[in-house]
Amino acid sequence: MITLNQIVFSQTQKELNKEICEDMVKLEKELEIVVEKIRKKYSDDTLFIIKLELSQKQWIKYREAQIELKFPARDKHYEYGSMYPTCYCLEKISITQKRIHELEMWVNGVIEGDVCPGSVLKEDE
Repeated sequence: MITLNQIVFSQTQKELNKEICEDMVKLEKELEIVVEKIRKKYSDDTLFIIKLELSQKQWIKYREAQIELKFPARDKHYEYGSMYPTCYCLEKISITQKRIHELEMWVNGVIEGDVCPGSVLKEDE
């Protein structure tokens, strides 16, 4: 996870915004890779794939709503300053990392004996 403590403060704000937001774009690509792995693994289950797509669409709305909750001002740059693009991207990174972690269950499977696996296949399937 990226934190502001890891950022070199000799950068300009514009460079900092660009770097953090590029990290966000990379993470979104990582999320897409995870989703694609799930699509492939569960490709025979049409209903599951439909539910996965719906879940992703709703999750994107949730992520944006959470960011809006954290930064509700209409004029975000005025209210939160030049750090806003960095803060926006950091928040998006944090929420996206959690989603990737949640979805990895469908990639990796569950161990034998899990009594509530739902749609998650066992590890060896």
